[in-house]
Amino acid sequence: MALISHAYATGAVTATGAVVGGLVGMNSTGTVEHSFYAITDQDGQPINRGLRSNGQGKTLDALKQRSTFAGWHMGDGNSVWHIDEGHGTPQLRRLPR
Repeated sequence: MALISHAYATGAVTATGAVVGGLVGMNSTGTVEHSFYAITDQDGQPINRGLRSNGQGKTLDALKQRSTFAGWHMGDGNSVWHIDEGHGTPQLRRLPR
């Protein structure tokens, strides 16, 4: 069994078939938690609507807010993620070796 945790996607997914998703397509035995996919683009137009997807759909504006990513180890000196709130989506921080 696979686990996808603390992941997000912002792009529009276009494909044919029954296993298309905004974050994950086919997921027959795995778990997706604390993960999101965009349901609007940068112009506020709908994307990824009507897809069978794991994760939770959020507007692109919501994906630019720290509060959406509660519990993601974001913002302190030892964090994995960084966000320029209101301007961009989370980015992985460069970690010291």
